[in-house]
Amino acid sequence: MSVDEFSIAAASVPGYLHVRAHRNNQDGYALTGDGRALVAFVCDGCGSTPHPDVGAKLVARFLANRALTLLYSGGRAEPRDLGTIEARAVYLEELRQETLVFLRGIVDALGHNRRDQILDYFLFTVVGTVVTEKTTFIATIGDGVFAVNGAYVEIDQDNQPTYLAYDLITPEIGEAFPGPRTFVEWASLPTGQLRTLLIGSDGAGMIEQTAGNPLSDGSLPGGLAQFHEPRYHQMRFATSKRLTVLGILNRRGGDDITLVALTRKESDHGTPDQT
Repeated sequence: MSVDEFSIAAASVPGYLHVRAHRNNQDGYALTGDGRALVAFVCDGCGSTPHPDVGAKLVARFLANRALTLLYSGGRAEPRDLGTIEARAVYLEELRQETLVFLRGIVDALGHNRRDQILDYFLFTVVGTVVTEKTTFIATIGDGVFAVNGAYVEIDQDNQPTYLAYDLITPEIGEAFPGPRTFVEWASLPTGQLRTLLIGSDGAGMIEQTAGNPLSDGSLPGGLAQFHEPRYHQMRFATSKRLTVLGILNRRGGDDITLVALTRKESDHGTPDQT
């Protein structure tokens, strides 16, 4: 099979309370692929810091591009085999270490007071998925939400999430945080069994939590599963418009809302492809 068998809907909108406070959307997301593999990452910046959107957006892009590149590390012609939890753990640790190198380079280039630079710009959570022709899995650093084949999971860290960049704060530049912060794998399955997959920031959890509460026009909002419907994959701005309706326009969810939804394309007979 090919990962081209999946269509994608993705968007990020600011939360209602952030709009009221004239704050930026503090989430970032990125996805990339090459026909044999698809990767996507959502990063959620820490709302209590001055500029969390900077790190979230930069690192989401870095993670997506580097995650795809690492699949072919060592001169591989095909994506590496990630069929075992041990192989995925090695791959994720390589990705984590390379991300820390990337962040350390930025912080060092900024110079003055590296600890403050880290805390001001680079505190964010990570939810990511890697889909190869053989294996699909989801891993996180910190909180967020995901769903695989309709089974929804919310990762709740009591509003005190794990931040990857804490590993950059060494005793030489300030009080270190206990660590390290490593990727946690939450789900894996053969890609041939995958029908739908969604990853999102914790703000997306509001949609699932309020799915049965009528909107201002009396209609039911529905849950996250709606973003696997064809219209969200066929119309470029349909997802962001719907997220805006569910959040800002109905004054729901103070946090920013970001999601990436993968859906296996339907066959000519209107049923999911079985190849």
